[in-house]
Amino acid sequence: DNLGVNIKFDDIDMINYINEALVQVNNATKGKSVMPNSVLVDNTHGFFAWRTYSNKPDDLIISPMAYKWGAIAKKNSMSVKDCYMQAMLNDNRFADKGLSPFKDIFHELGHGNHHATCKDYDKMSALKKLEEKGIDDKHFTEEFISETKNNKVVKEFFDGVGYTRKDGSIYALTSPAEFIADVFSLKLQGKSIPKEIECIYQKYGGPIVG
Repeated sequence: DNLGVNIKFDDIDMINYINEALVQVNNATKGKSVMPNSVLVDNTHGFFAWRTYSNKPDDLIISPMAYKWGAIAKKNSMSVKDCYMQAMLNDNRFADKGLSPFKDIFHELGHGNHHATCKDYDKMSALKKLEEKGIDDKHFTEEFISETKNNKVVKEFFDGVGYTRKDGSIYALTSPAEFIADVFSLKLQGKSIPKEIECIYQKYGGPIVG
């Protein structure tokens, strides 16, 4: 209620989990962060997604796959937050990285805030998505890929926080939009951001945190 967010589902454990994440973002940004208009369960490719519209406020979407964690939490007499944390600790990529169980929600809020503050946000998706949307101006993403492809500082940073996938790829490096969302999330998780990473973050319109 205090954040003005409409929750459109009835699992109290998931509601508490989402609420705590949004409150942390709100506090870290001193109330300046863009919040979703609504949080609802709907089909999405990942656990969470940020859905933008042309004619109404944006929503935070929970996939059915993520929503089931409320039932898993009840079955194990745990909170959803603790379930997520346990799953992270069981993943060798994240086990000793000190990451937050809200990291994926922070990532989506990063998209939302980037979208709200950067006029060129729609031109910063991955190349394939730009093609699917019929956007011809690909210079932001092409330039970003060129400057990060063999950047040792960038690679070592994402390696160090556990964001390198099992196949060796780094999702944050597929586009400026994903880079901004991941760095936004890592800032909220209290990670120290190298100067070179911060410069790229600001170059592509990363929203202010703190």
